[in-house]
Amino acid sequence: AIMTPKGDVVKRTRQLATQLAPYQFEVDTVQSRDAYFQCVYATMKLTPEVVDANALARQVFPERKSDPPYMPHLSLVYGDFTQETKDTVIIPQLQSKLEEYRDETRVIPVDSIEVWSTQGDVKEWYLVERIPLTGTETPTT
Repeated sequence: AIMTPKGDVVKRTRQLATQLAPYQFEVDTVQSRDAYFQCVYATMKLTPEVVDANALARQVFPERKSDPPYMPHLSLVYGDFTQETKDTVIIPQLQSKLEEYRDETRVIPVDSIEVWSTQGDVKEWYLVERIPLTGTETPTT
C-alpha cells in the first residue's frame, strides 16, 4: 500500500504508464502461504521485462525502494484455510484448471495498471482508475 492521497498515486502511476510498453507475465507455479491475501497464488516467471518494470516502478514510487525483493504473483484465493485444505483441495483444483486452459492461462498480457483503494475491509475496496501502458519500448535488461 502507498499511503499518499489517491490523486498523487494516480499521477505517478500515469507517469509510470507512459514509460512502460505492454508486456507479458508468464505463469510459473501455484503456491500457498500462511497469509490471508496470498493464501493461494500463481507465481510469475521473473523475466527481464518483469524485473525492469518493477525497477522502474520503484523509481517512480521511491517510498517502495526498500521493499523486499519483488515476487510477481497473481493471488487466486484469499482466506484462512488449513495447509491440508490448500494442498488437498484448492491447489489441485486450480492446477487442474490451469492445465485444462493452458493455452489461455500460460501468458497474461500486461497492458494497463489499475490503482485500487484498499482501505478497510476487502468488500470496501474499489477501482480508482485503470491506466493503459503507452510507452514505446518494452522493458528489458
